[in-house]
Amino acid sequence: MSESSQDVDIIGFLFVMEGNDKGEIIKLFSGRNTLGTSPECSIILNDPGVSAKHASIRYGEDEDYVIRDLDSKNGTFVNGEEVITGKLQENDVILIGDSKLKFKML
Repeated sequence: MSESSQDVDIIGFLFVMEGNDKGEIIKLFSGRNTLGTSPECSIILNDPGVSAKHASIRYGEDEDYVIRDLDSKNGTFVNGEEVITGKLQENDVILIGDSKLKFKML
């Protein structure tokens, strides 16, 4: 797992609870955070079940944290429910591929 360096505010974290990157803490930055396996993503997960550009998380002007599936092969799930676009709440569990991530906001 790797993150590109960004000179913007941290808006939250993802704690990797299961998957190849288990134990990692991922910083979420203001703007769009893209999760996937592509080097073009701001957050790269080492998981064969994750699409190149799998999902994005953005902190919006309305102060909501929004997750969006980017037409991934295996879907994006929040608390066991598949989502195309949805609002994230503190301690939500995100599943993409075999990676289970717990969302924490600031």
